[in-house]
Amino acid sequence: MQAELEEMEAKPVAQRKTRKCLMCNAKFDSAWAGERICKKCKSTEAWRRG
Repeated sequence: MQAELEEMEAKPVAQRKTRKCLMCNAKFDSAWAGERICKKCKSTEAWRRG
């Protein structure tokens, strides 16, 4: 049980932060570190095609 608690505490917490979109360079509010594309760019045909 103690090991599980220590493991949970060691994991980084998701951080809301203003980041730059990797497609258009616009600043946007990101919910977590891995979110690097803004919603506007994610809604484009280019993003959906990959």
